[in-house]
Amino acid sequence: DMEADGEEEEYSYEEMGSDEDEDLDDDYDSDDEDAELDNISMSELEEMAASTARSLFMVQMQVATQQAAEDAEQIDVDHRSPQERWQEFMRNLPQGKVLKIMDTDIKDMGMDESQQQNAVIGELIGAVLQHKGLTHVILGGAFLRAFQGHQRNLYEAVWSKHFLTLTYLKLGSEECDPAIMDFSGLLNVLKTLRQPTQEDCRDLNLTELELVSFSIQHQEDIISLKTILSHANKLKQLNLLGIRIDKDIQAPGLVDPLLQTAAGIKSLDECRVSCTEPASGTLLSPYCLVELFSLKQKWWRLGLDGMGLDNEHCQIIAQAMTQEACKAGDLLSLTLNPAITHQGFNKLFSVLFQKQRMGLVKVDDNYWQSNFDLVRSMNNLHGRLGFFESGSNISRIRWIELLAQLSQITWEDEAHKTNYLWFTILERPDFVHS
Repeated sequence: DMEADGEEEEYSYEEMGSDEDEDLDDDYDSDDEDAELDNISMSELEEMAASTARSLFMVQMQVATQQAAEDAEQIDVDHRSPQERWQEFMRNLPQGKVLKIMDTDIKDMGMDESQQQNAVIGELIGAVLQHKGLTHVILGGAFLRAFQGHQRNLYEAVWSKHFLTLTYLKLGSEECDPAIMDFSGLLNVLKTLRQPTQEDCRDLNLTELELVSFSIQHQEDIISLKTILSHANKLKQLNLLGIRIDKDIQAPGLVDPLLQTAAGIKSLDECRVSCTEPASGTLLSPYCLVELFSLKQKWWRLGLDGMGLDNEHCQIIAQAMTQEACKAGDLLSLTLNPAITHQGFNKLFSVLFQKQRMGLVKVDDNYWQSNFDLVRSMNNLHGRLGFFESGSNISRIRWIELLAQLSQITWEDEAHKTNYLWFTILERPDFVHS
C-alpha cells in the first residue's frame, strides 16, 4: 500500500510539473510574439489592419448578398398581366360577399385603359346583377374617376339587386377630386328605398355609410340625404368626409336637418361630417348642436370639421361634457373652424381636463392641442385626477406626491416626464414659494 501511495504521489507530481512546464512554454511563446511585433514597422501594422478590415467587409457583403437572395426567393412576384388579374377578380367575385376595388387595383387590373373601360364596367355590372347577395361595397376614388360616366348604372345595379343584404357602403377616397363622385346620382338611386318588385317602402339594412370627397351643389341634396337617413334605422356609423359645399348654398343651419335626423337614429354612435375648407357661415346652428347632445348623450366619434362653429358652440359642447354620461369617448374633432378663439377652447379645456377617461380631441390651436394631449395622457395613463380632492382642488401634500409619481415613470421618455412635471408645477406655482 505504501508503494502504491508513493507511486500515486509521484504521478501527481509529474502531472503538476507538466502543467507548469506548459505555462512556462506559453510565457516563452508570448515573449517571442512580443519580440516579433516589436520588429514589425508601423506601415506593416497598418497594412495588416487594412487587410483584416477588407476581409471582414467581404464577409459582410457575402452574408448580405446571400440574405438578399433568400429574401427575393420568398417574395411572391405576380407576373400576371392586368387582364389575367381582372379575370381572376371576376371569377372570385361570385364566391364572396364583398365588392372591393381600391385605388391600387385600378392600374393592376388595367381599368385605367380607356379602350377597355366599357367592356370592364359592362362585365362588372353583369356580375353584380347575377350575384346572390353582396354585403359590402367599397369603391375607391380612382375607380369612380375611371368610370365617371358609368357610376349611376353601377349604383342602380347594386341597389336593385342587393337592397336587402347590403350593410356597408363606402365610396371615394381623400385623394379624389370632390367633383368626381356623382353624388346627386347616388342620392337619386338610394332614395328610391324599394326593390323593383316591391310596392311598399323598405328600411335600409345599412350599418355603415361612408362617403369621402364629394360635392354638394344643391340644397335638395341635403333633403334627399335626410330622407335616406330617415330610413336607415340600423345605421351605426355615418361618415361624410371631404365635402365641398357650393358657396351659393352655404347658409346658417344648412346641415341641421341632416344631423337632427342622424341624432335620432338610436344605433348611431359615430357621426363625422367634415368640409374641405372652413365654411363662410354657420352651417350647424347652436340650437341643432344642443339637440344633437340631448337626443344622443353618448357619441363614440363626433366630427364637425369646417361647419362654421364658434365660441357659442364650444360653450354648448362644454356644458354637454359636464354630464357624466355625455362624452365623445374616442374622437371629438373640431378642426377648420377659425371662428373658435382661445376663449372658446378654454371653456372646453376647463371641462375636459377634469375627465378621468377622455378620447382624442382635434382642434386647429396647436398650443391648446399640446396642452390637452399632455393632460389627457396624465389623466388616462398616470391617474392624475386621483390626487385631486374635487374638481381642480389639490392639497400641497398631494401635489408633491403627484410630482414624485410622475418623476418615477420608467416607460416614457424624459421629454414626456419633463413636460408632465413642468405642467404640474405651473398649475400650482403658489406651492413652489410656500
